[in-house]
Amino acid sequence: MKAWELVENNAPLECVEIEDRQLKGSEIELEVTHCGVCQSDLHAWRGWYDLGGGKKLMLADRGITLPRALGHEIFGRVSNFGPDA
Repeated sequence: MKAWELVENNAPLECVEIEDRQLKGSEIELEVTHCGVCQSDLHAWRGWYDLGGGKKLMLADRGITLPRALGHEIFGRVSNFGPDA
């Protein structure tokens, strides 16, 4: 399957191929057709939060690593499901 990932801060997202895996239990696979971008995604893309007064909270210092798929406001359709779903 394809995914758009943030591989480097302040850089365009990259389309990557992710190996399909066998779903188990009640897992589902969602084919994303639309995805919103929110302020949190923009902070992640930039790599830091502005704390005011010239202070920054670096996401790497908080254990947030790349690559990372952005977006949590998604819409799509179920494309596959595990045996218990």
